[in-house]
Amino acid sequence: MNLSDLFFMALLMVKELMFDFPHISALIIACALIPWCFAIFRRVPYHHWKKVWKPALLFTLICGAIAFFALPIFFHSGLSHLNYATDWLFHIASTVSIMIYAWLIAIPALLLWCRWCKR
Repeated sequence: MNLSDLFFMALLMVKELMFDFPHISALIIACALIPWCFAIFRRVPYHHWKKVWKPALLFTLICGAIAFFALPIFFHSGLSHLNYATDWLFHIASTVSIMIYAWLIAIPALLLWCRWCKR
């Protein structure tokens, strides 16, 4: 199994989740797009964008650490139950996807609601 097969399997899992839970999928997509639209339409200056990278990265890493330990509990499992490489790949892919989503949410949220951006 190569990397493109794993990517295709991940896309199939996302498609299945979107068909099973369409309202939650729409909510997740809207929560990612709406803050970006506000930040772009507000025309935040470039130097404000440069200020939020470090706090957004810190928030992303914290969310990744929490997700790494919380996801097995969410799936009624534990880290000791991850015996196969496929289990670890799914766990790591899930953690990375949560980190990417947290980063996508953190950047515009910090731009819109932080003290230094309102000046």
